[in-house]
Formats: sequence, structure tokens, C-alpha cells
Amino acid sequence: MKTFLGIAACVAWLSGAALMFATKAFYAPFGIEVTDKISLIAQAEAAVLIGLGVITWLGRQLDRRGQTAVIAGNLVVQAISLVAVVRAAILGIANGVGPGIATHSVLTVAFAVGLARMLGLATSDKLSRSV
Repeated sequence: MKTFLGIAACVAWLSGAALMFATKAFYAPFGIEVTDKISLIAQAEAAVLIGLGVITWLGRQLDRRGQTAVIAGNLVVQAISLVAVVRAAILGIANGVGPGIATHSVLTVAFAVGLARMLGLATSDKLSRSV
């Protein structure tokens, strides 16, 4: 779990840094015109992602219960983010959301599997048999 949480923390940090320092480039594929107001909102989101990365990174050193909490929190973030990106696509308010849907889908599944393992609902043996 430590490696998984380390990778997840790095993904959060990279996404946060992109939103913080390259807001226009980050949103360009979505066809979103980045105004000063949008940039401010993106930077607030970046702060949350960077903080989530710190929590996730430090969570690597926690006991099983602590790691379960960190994974569950990350799962909630990814699932809600996935719903938001899909909603943006359905409403037609953003273009080029495929990479966002793919990223949040992969992370949602990864955190769901991680949570299932932490809760003893799934083992790698059970998962390999179901695939």
C-alpha cells in the first residue's frame, strides 16, 4: 500500500502544480477560457490537491486503520471528480474531457480496490480470479 499511496500523492502534486502554475495550459484542451476568476478558482483547487498529496504521502507511514482512512478519502475525491467531469461532458460545457474521465476512472477503481483490500473484502487472489 505504501507504494500505491506514494504514487497517488505524486499524481495529486503534479496535478496541483499544473493547476497552480500552468492554469491556461491545463484548461486549454477543455476549451475553457481562463479568466482571472477561473485562474483563482483553479489555484484554490490546486491548493486542495497539493494538500491531498501531502496527506496521502504521510499516510504511507500510518497503520492499517490510518491508511484505510486516507484511501477512503481519496476514493471519495476521485469518484466525485469523475462525476463532475462526466457532467461537464454531458452538459457540453467542456471539450476534450476524455483524459479527465480516463484519469478519474482509473484512480476511482484503484482506490476502490485498495479500500476493498484494506477492509478485507478483496485479496489479490480473489481479484485475479474475477478478471
